[in-house]
Amino acid sequence: KGETERKREREKKREGKRPSQRDMEGLRFKIPDWAAPKSRVSITLKDEKDDVFELGAKPFTVIGRSANATLQFEVEEISREHLALVEHGNGRVYVIDLHSTRGTTLNDEALTEFKPKKLEEGDKLVLSKGVKTLKVEKIEKKKRKAEDAPDAVRCSHILVKHNRSRRPASWRNPNITISKEEALAKLNQLREKVESIASASGDLPKSFASVASSESDCSSAKNGGDLNFFKRGQMQPSFERAAFALDVGEMSKVVDSDSGVHIILRTA
Repeated sequence: KGETERKREREKKREGKRPSQRDMEGLRFKIPDWAAPKSRVSITLKDEKDDVFELGAKPFTVIGRSANATLQFEVEEISREHLALVEHGNGRVYVIDLHSTRGTTLNDEALTEFKPKKLEEGDKLVLSKGVKTLKVEKIEKKKRKAEDAPDAVRCSHILVKHNRSRRPASWRNPNITISKEEALAKLNQLREKVESIASASGDLPKSFASVASSESDCSSAKNGGDLNFFKRGQMQPSFERAAFALDVGEMSKVVDSDSGVHIILRTA
């Protein structure tokens, strides 16, 4: 096979696909539009008996009494489809109560049915008022296979500069005086804003571009933060490492560089 054909096959593998009808067979649960096209993380749960459950073969897990549930507990008080764990396109995991009869709590807070809540390591899920307790032991990103490593990536980013940036000035502000700590706090607020808009709209790239256009200190803001395609060696090392570690549709954690602090969204 020629290099062009091999590259096309690699791209096809990375794109993934929505879960098939066979994946969903027998389930009433409907995958949200914002769900990742394929599983990118592994999730480890432990119950009150210290039984351990390794999840992550699919981008969603349905927990309940039904024989069709991904993780089944044959306990009468647990609903047939009690809750779902769903991987977002941004790389995070969310829990959704599926209109369970006796409810679900996350860290002692009752979940509103069908309203996603972000899941973190150390969180405690309680089903049906204490019938089953599940602790989130680990949420870990899966390692990418070497053959899946891209030759180039396309990313957008949001940059917040501070007074120790290489060039503490931008199109928005000719004299940036905020500290690095203040820049980090602002960037985390912007990330939460992107996630909030994306959860409501189901469109992470559009939500990211909207925030980047008005808030990013990089001149790429006029293009919604888009940096177009770039290869290795073209960006600062910390930015490059973060960008090439992302899957398409995934958003990075905070990235620190000489320019300031960034969040990155890989778009292709």
